[in-house]
Amino acid sequence: MIERKLLKILSLSLVLSLSLIGFVFAETKENLDEPVSIQITAVDEEMYEEQADIDKLLFEQNYANDLELKGIYITHTSTVDDYVEIGITPYTPENADAVVRLLGKDNVKVVEGVLAEILQYSTDNPETIDPAELADDSQIVDVTADAEDISQPADEDVVEDAEIISAPAEKEVEKNGISPFNILGLSAFVIGIVVVLFKKKSA
Repeated sequence: MIERKLLKILSLSLVLSLSLIGFVFAETKENLDEPVSIQITAVDEEMYEEQADIDKLLFEQNYANDLELKGIYITHTSTVDDYVEIGITPYTPENADAVVRLLGKDNVKVVEGVLAEILQYSTDNPETIDPAELADDSQIVDVTADAEDISQPADEDVVEDAEIISAPAEKEVEKNGISPFNILGLSAFVIGIVVVLFKKKSA
């Protein structure tokens, strides 16, 4: 009687441990050994021209001053993928719509910006640090060159098209999701059930 109970306990514990071992050694991500390729794309030259046009509208034609009278401050402009990003503060959907309507552009995205803060230096305040004290002679660099030594701008060297580069896979990756531990656990489970049923019939 004690031997039968001990055999049942051992077989059930073996089945449970083998069936759960697959979860312990489970892969967190499939195909870890496959090569990864990244394509880096340059921002289109038209987007830079579009940003330059927006900068002219905002800062040369005083659109920014008109917005400041309404309490909207432009913090930055930049190109991102296929649109020009404009930072404003304070950001509200109404303020963003006002900027887009004023510019009349389709490829503009208005985001929340942060105003730059100008730090004042005062000789009266002993806690402020003179910027001249932070510099030393090691940071001063003299550069002299002849006109013949200066090369042409690097625009001619710029590669227009990006190439996709990937490393070959070194070993074949197992494609099916069934691991040997799962098969072993399942077979131990079936053997345990057969042993328990066989013991019940013989008793």
